[in-house]
Amino acid sequence: IDTTVSFTPNIKKIQDDIAGPLGLKWEDCTESDRPTKLWSRLTNGEKILLIIDDVWEQEAPFDFDAIGIPKRDNRNGCRVLVTSRSKQVLIKMDCDKIIELDLLTEDESWNMFERCAGISNSSPNDLIGCGRLIVKECKQLPVAIAIIASNLKGQHQVHEWKVTLQSFRKIGYMHGVDDDLVGIYKSLRVSYDYMKDEKAKGLFLICSLFPEDEEIDILFLARLCIGAGVFEVDYGSYDDARNQVFVAKNILVNACLLLQGDEDRVKMHDLVRDVAQQIANREIQCVLMDYFYHYHTRFSR
Repeated sequence: IDTTVSFTPNIKKIQDDIAGPLGLKWEDCTESDRPTKLWSRLTNGEKILLIIDDVWEQEAPFDFDAIGIPKRDNRNGCRVLVTSRSKQVLIKMDCDKIIELDLLTEDESWNMFERCAGISNSSPNDLIGCGRLIVKECKQLPVAIAIIASNLKGQHQVHEWKVTLQSFRKIGYMHGVDDDLVGIYKSLRVSYDYMKDEKAKGLFLICSLFPEDEEIDILFLARLCIGAGVFEVDYGSYDDARNQVFVAKNILVNACLLLQGDEDRVKMHDLVRDVAQQIANREIQCVLMDYFYHYHTRFSR
């Protein structure tokens, strides 16, 4: 059983995420009774692995009691695995054991890049050489490698790869960007700047405005993009415009800038979202200003 906490924990959502797979219902249960009911279900002796994903550092440690998650002294078959970007979070939570995941090795980074970019040892030497330099710029971060390699897939001319490498190197010091996000920031910046489809760019910016880890309904996203004027071209019908949203969505999914969720839903990786909001701040303002300009012009006639 897994649930995602994120920067702003939603206790009821976390409880629902855990209760659902357990078949636990909340009928005739007040909000204050929910932690006790969940705790009783988790400690009935059944072997359960509960994964608490993406816990952020807050002033107060993440509160198991407020949710109904058993602590180490009375788990009775339930084991809890907590993931976080911050080791300090796990120390504050007094976890039994802390396992640190290292960055990818150079070989692992290159193997991942080869797979995502669709190249191999039989590819031209100049392409491979340029690719290895690009991988170094990704700082051994899987998300960064996936984004930039997917962007290069299908581009077999070395000059295209050299342009990407130079784009990395032109990005200097980034004020306000955490050190662990630099590789991802650069990969996103390069992928965004060289994205040829303007509609996909607009969709990317809109998606970064949604709450963290939210699964976004494609149809709702289509209505939002059409209503906000992200697609400037006048289409023959609503269905035509909606189809363009789906095409733009597929471009972003293939570029690893969006994740395909269940059925007709997508979500944005939390690291991608964090960096996207930093690099897209000015573009978002331009999109909103353009929308309000057209809106004002339309109703001033």
